[in-house]
Amino acid sequence: MASMDALLCGGVVCNNLPSLCCGDKEPLLEPLEVDGSRFSHASVLWQRTTSRLSTKAEEGAKGNQIVLLLESLRKGEVLAFQITVLVTTLLLQAYIIALLVLKFTRHQTLAVLQQQHRWFKAQLILYAVTMLATLYVGIRLAARLRLIRKQAQKVWSRRQKILVIDAVVLLCTQFMQQVWAMVPLVIGLVRKCSWFSKDVSAFAFLREIALITVLAWMCSMVHGMTRWKGKGAFDIGAKPKLVVDLPIRAQLRLHMPLIAYTAVVMAMTLVRLIYRETSVLADIPAGQCPTGKFSCNVSKTEKAAIILATIGLLGYSGIYLYYLWRATRDHRRLPYAQFRLTFLYLRMHARHGTFIMGFMLITIAIVQLIEIDSCWTYIALQFGSVPTQVAFTMLVVIFAILLKPRKRDLGHTLEDWSHEVAWTEEERDEVLADRARQLASSTEFEESEFLPLPGLPTLHMPEVTGQLLSLVAVDEAEQHVPRVAMLCFETMIKLFYFCRLAYRVGTDVPISVEHGLSLFPGMVGQEVVEEVLTDTRAFLAWGPGTLVVSFRGTATRKNIITDIKIWKVAHQPRRRNKLGRTLLVHLGFYRAWRHNGFSERLLARVSELAGPGGEAEGPDGPPRVLFTGHSLGGALAVLAAGDLARAAPALAPRLSVYTFGAPRVGNGPFVQEFLTLVPDCWAMVNDQDPVPRIPKGWFHNAGNPVLLNPRGDLIIRPSEFDVISINTSGGVAAHHMLGAYALSTYAVMKEQFGEDKGLPGGDAGVVTLASHFDVMETLTLSVVENKVQDSSASAAVLTTPPSQAEVQRGGKKGVAVATREVPKVEADALERQVDAKEGSAAGSGSLTDVELGLELQPSTSPQPGP
Repeated sequence: MASMDALLCGGVVCNNLPSLCCGDKEPLLEPLEVDGSRFSHASVLWQRTTSRLSTKAEEGAKGNQIVLLLESLRKGEVLAFQITVLVTTLLLQAYIIALLVLKFTRHQTLAVLQQQHRWFKAQLILYAVTMLATLYVGIRLAARLRLIRKQAQKVWSRRQKILVIDAVVLLCTQFMQQVWAMVPLVIGLVRKCSWFSKDVSAFAFLREIALITVLAWMCSMVHGMTRWKGKGAFDIGAKPKLVVDLPIRAQLRLHMPLIAYTAVVMAMTLVRLIYRETSVLADIPAGQCPTGKFSCNVSKTEKAAIILATIGLLGYSGIYLYYLWRATRDHRRLPYAQFRLTFLYLRMHARHGTFIMGFMLITIAIVQLIEIDSCWTYIALQFGSVPTQVAFTMLVVIFAILLKPRKRDLGHTLEDWSHEVAWTEEERDEVLADRARQLASSTEFEESEFLPLPGLPTLHMPEVTGQLLSLVAVDEAEQHVPRVAMLCFETMIKLFYFCRLAYRVGTDVPISVEHGLSLFPGMVGQEVVEEVLTDTRAFLAWGPGTLVVSFRGTATRKNIITDIKIWKVAHQPRRRNKLGRTLLVHLGFYRAWRHNGFSERLLARVSELAGPGGEAEGPDGPPRVLFTGHSLGGALAVLAAGDLARAAPALAPRLSVYTFGAPRVGNGPFVQEFLTLVPDCWAMVNDQDPVPRIPKGWFHNAGNPVLLNPRGDLIIRPSEFDVISINTSGGVAAHHMLGAYALSTYAVMKEQFGEDKGLPGGDAGVVTLASHFDVMETLTLSVVENKVQDSSASAAVLTTPPSQAEVQRGGKKGVAVATREVPKVEADALERQVDAKEGSAAGSGSLTDVELGLELQPSTSPQPGP
């Protein structure tokens, strides 16, 4: 009960702390209810919980929520879209260059018009390809929507419906534009001198109208993502709304300036058509070709109409960029969890829409305004431009694919499971056991040839299915089904405290080791394993059924030298994956792990404790082995867990890794192998922490990412677009501190009782979690809680970011930020300088299977971390 009261009063304390990670004046956390001078009792918590449990139960009874592809996009899929856009753009640029050459070499002869059958055929083929692509995507989207409509218990959000409708409208309008672009080409091939036909001019007008409609619709889609700021929008208790959330009539009123602008552009296009019909083409008899000398020069009136219409089209790019800027600015002040879909949607526009639309409108300007008297300009106005059609089609197809509802199957069910959180360890065990029973009894599981388990290797299903079918009871079958990794919030908080212990055990900084041991039942043993030559430290604690290994992060100059050795080295024993790529890791991290037999000593001690008859052996067999670490310590935890999983396969199913602000450890093949061995690995990233983003250059993060921030957002295994949307800066060093992680963790717990960011069952989960142990003391926030009057001074200590000089010399405790990539020569020079100051010279050893690392002399006594 004391921990529950602490959870409540901590909200008021944190409300007085300056924003650690954002630097804004708004409080990080709103205070809970206060009764006089004392904080209200935990009954407030229970009251809010009981009032919300029924609501969330009703929400869960509605059925499965529809998920769009945009909301679950993977890194490989994002890369595929980017490559497609890049390749298509390069081809279109080549086309435009060829067109410009033709404009300036053959531009003013009748032969240009009379000898373009090959050009018409090539253009018709390209138009047909774009139309087939649009038609194919449209049919697939319609089939998916029809399938979902037949399925019961499918829940759409209003925003999802509107975005899918927008995609359908864009597809239909683009398809009509393609039809109206192809008809004149067909006429040009079968009818002589068809470019002078009034029918062709009429279809050209319809094509222009469709083009304007697509541009206007895209601008309205982005305008819908801006925040509504009408009457009552900022009243107390009013929830933030977007324009797209308003009724249709209200949206139309807000879109009136855009509608008026579109009407003006369409009117200019109509005036140009009327002038051409009444003046330019009136002198040419129907069905006949002009004879004698013919000029493609346009009159001043028509030239003015062409320029105005083209400028009108270009104006849409300015409107589009303005609305996109407004929407992006508005979303910075909105809760990510509540507006996640619109965050991702805006990122899609910023990543693909701006690039394609900008290129497309520049193409229109080049085709229609450069050498306006050329016969090639006349052809483009009458029959359209291939680059414009291809660019529009690519943009509309990308939007339609990303806004398509995702197909539901067993693989996606497992993917959804990996995004869920268990608030307590008991809940985690129950949920994983229930999932195993569901997999064992699933018909999809029996019929699938391959089962894509998140974080696990692809399993050949006939062998597994055969084992399952040979069992009688489902309870027996669940023992043979691999369990999907699941984040446990209780484990995360406990291991956070052990990260603190790794920094402070053996120093003069007061820390309660007894509290850490009390977090796990029966835990009494503790030990520190160190390598003084590299200042590498691991803190071990164990009890029946549990063994915790916590690595210290960067705390000394020796550790900083380890961090900056960013070049790669082969992981030993040297090996390759199936594609022939060598497994590579960060040289500095790997040497710190393997130097002077540190890894052998530590793994031998872990095997002794966790093996048969060991002090950590549980009543049911091997204990659960938990690895953790902050910053550099997180990288060492990854290396240690991977080596232990290979050395002791019996312990591999019992391994879990929780890292905090860990940097990237190895290349793609290494990370893939590691996640195959240790799927239950979670990498916590606090807001704009820069360390998980480094080092650059083919290094990858090991572990399932978990993003959290002091605004209470919790995003488990975010998609690639999530990461792009959240990483809005180059990084903030203060966000890397363990104090920042503590405040963000607390903010996530508090927001479970709010209306905007609470996860299903989050309020009840936090209540149960708070009854298990003292949350505030475990997050090391109890000191702040007991000294409310000194909160300003405490905040200054926690929130002051390290200076550049402090980061480079390691003076700021616990911060390991590589501000630039240091060349090997410079790193070695820095190493020699450090060792010279300590009174000894450093010698280098060879990189072998037996011993890896520098023979460094003992350093000064370690400085405590954060």
